[in-house]
Amino acid sequence: MKFEKDYKIEWLLEVFDMKSSPPFVALSYEWGENSTNRSIRLNDYDILIRENLYQALASLTAEVRNSDSDLQRHTSPFSALLEHNKRTLFLWVDALCIDQGCRSEREIQVANMGQIYSHAAAVLVWLGLQDEDSHKLIRCLELQEENACKGHCQDLQSALSSILNRSYWSRMWIVQEIYLAKELYAGCGDHFLQWDSLGDVLDLRSQIGSADVNDLTNTKAWPIIQQRMSRGAEGGRILKRRLDKNIMCFGDRECSDTRDRVYSLLGVSWTDNLLLVDYSIDNDELFVRVVNSINWEDEVWRGSTEIEHFGNFVRYLCRSLEVNRRSPKVQDAVKDIRSRINKEYRKDIASKVATYPMNILFPHRAKCVVS
Repeated sequence: MKFEKDYKIEWLLEVFDMKSSPPFVALSYEWGENSTNRSIRLNDYDILIRENLYQALASLTAEVRNSDSDLQRHTSPFSALLEHNKRTLFLWVDALCIDQGCRSEREIQVANMGQIYSHAAAVLVWLGLQDEDSHKLIRCLELQEENACKGHCQDLQSALSSILNRSYWSRMWIVQEIYLAKELYAGCGDHFLQWDSLGDVLDLRSQIGSADVNDLTNTKAWPIIQQRMSRGAEGGRILKRRLDKNIMCFGDRECSDTRDRVYSLLGVSWTDNLLLVDYSIDNDELFVRVVNSINWEDEVWRGSTEIEHFGNFVRYLCRSLEVNRRSPKVQDAVKDIRSRINKEYRKDIASKVATYPMNILFPHRAKCVVS
């Protein structure tokens, strides 16, 4: 979508308490290249932002303005929110609602990110500007008619693969942003759709007769779709997994700060010991805090499988945080935990041995005693 050079984007920044805030949309988007060369008007100040965020806000601005017409009012996915908020769309955007230059504020807000996205009335997945592939796909989804897809199977398969492989889907932060959303909207260019669970994409895939399951499971979007679908299978409940499990599933995704490969998962994870968001520490120290946030020795009842998992997790976490496994701090932390695990494991085995029947553990001695 193109905009004239004099196209003005004006938004107001307001502060609300989370509990008393009006229904709002939280934006999930790709930051993109590190160049702030676009200007918007925010509370009567000119603010420089990145290109991708500018395009998202420009499209939303046009959507809200166009919603004044009766036709748009009934077709816009934001119509209910606009009616509730007296024709005003409240939007939460990390780049504008968090002072990115203040470390303490970043730490507080990042720790609250899970609450923000789960509290939002909806999350808008901004996929970027429209191209020929996205136009075909969105047109078919808007019509929601099987006939709209017939005769275009090959083109639509290619379009589906293209949109599900956009760079947005490689982002680290979208793991919790999409999973925690009450409702999902998708935005691409000047099109906005209600797209909860991305189930419409799966329905479309069956309509266009895609025979090869790999055309979907090999896309960048698939792990995120699968995770969102798991919530649907649980009746919409949010089920958090232990942090190490989530890191091993998603810890190789892209983010500007490698420490966010941990912090971005805290909203959908649990730990045995408190793990705080702290951008003052280096990656080696974060590694130590992560491995110590889990009581590995309490899990020895699982047997050797849990011990092997710890070894695999150490290797994966080193890659994810880009730390050297030979770092003294890393080696000391691993050695300490292995020692504690082995100690508990030996105690666990000893307690089991003590309860076994003598003639099973020591058949020759048992026979002697019996005779």
